[in-house]
This record gives sequence, C-alpha cells and structure tokens, in this order.
Amino acid sequence: MHQTRLSLAERAALLQKKTDDKNSNDSRGSFAATHAISAVSSIQKLIDDLDVTQLADVADQLVKANNVFLIGSLSSRTMVEYLSYVASIAVENWHVAGRGASSVPASLAKISKNDMVLAVAIAPYASETVKAVQFASAAGANIIVITDDLLSPILKHARFSFLTTTESPQFFPSHVAIITLLEILMGMVVRRLGKKGQNRINAVEQANHAIGDYWQQ
Repeated sequence: MHQTRLSLAERAALLQKKTDDKNSNDSRGSFAATHAISAVSSIQKLIDDLDVTQLADVADQLVKANNVFLIGSLSSRTMVEYLSYVASIAVENWHVAGRGASSVPASLAKISKNDMVLAVAIAPYASETVKAVQFASAAGANIIVITDDLLSPILKHARFSFLTTTESPQFFPSHVAIITLLEILMGMVVRRLGKKGQNRINAVEQANHAIGDYWQQ
C-alpha cells in the first residue's frame, strides 16, 4: 500500500490541470461520477480485505474495556470526534483524548492495561498521535490502529490493526473507507451491549426530548 506521495498542493495542481478546459466533460459533471466511483471502490476494497474475525475480536474487547480512548489529530480528529458522538449515545466510557480544555497527556495519565485505545492516523502522520500511541502502549493499553500504510509509525504498537485506502481523485485523501469501518465497528459494539445498551440509548433519547434538542414542527 506504500507509495510515493504527492503534496496536497501537487495533487491540487493535477486536479486543476484536468479541468483547465471549462467546456470539458469533466468540468460539467464527470468529476462527480469519478469521485463517487472512487468512494464506492474504497468501500468495496475495505470489505474485500476486512478480517472479520479480527473485527469481531475488537468489538468484544471494546465492550469489556474499562475505558476506550480515541486518538486522532489533524483530519483524523474529525473522525474520532464523530465516533465519540455516536458512542456516547450507547456507552459512557469512550473518551476523545485531548478534548476541550484537557490535554492529551492529562487524558491518558492514568491509562492502564485494562483500557483500550483506538487510534486513527493517515499520512502525513500527526506527531501528537504518534506520541500518544507510544505512551499508551508503554502503559500496557491495548491499541487498535486504523491507518493507511504498512509504514505508518503507529502500526508497530498495534494489537489490532486495519489498513484502509485513502485514494481519491481530488486533492485531499479520502476518509470514506475509514468512516465506514468506524460505523461498522460501532454497530458491532452496540449489538454486544444487550439490554444495557438499549437502556442507555433510550435514556439519551428521552433526555434529548426533555431538553428540547430535537426540533418539533
């Protein structure tokens, strides 16, 4: 999966070169189709390559963990924040490391072998993520890594790992396969929560209604 990587600016230049002709089919809509086909291909590759036995093991371990710490920086931050939001509806022990006024070191200060870390990192790799995973690994926590390359600097710390493609016809790496994997994983976790999970989800929904978070026509 490792390849010579162009900078974002170089990728943008290539993208613009393809659309210099304002009357080309590409400028009138074929890029939308190209991009959509690429996204579908990324998801299909994810499913084709997915180790479902490992995925089930990961879901089992996440349910058993005392705490689950989510680590991601730069564009990966948005993905772990999304996962945290969805998880918070069903569980109470999933935390984004370094959220709000808390620093990453403060979030991980008491991490232990009974905790799990789910880290997402794609090139260019964020130093904060690499250092946080190194710290968590040294503390004995079990590390789940989602990344894009066998040479990813956090891969060597992983107990469980998943490689996803980030190829895209646009200038920025695609996150569609990673988001799909996170959604699959969260669904598998919820399936394992049983009545406890249902009660938590119901309580959150009721609180949303009581506080007025949902728009009423």
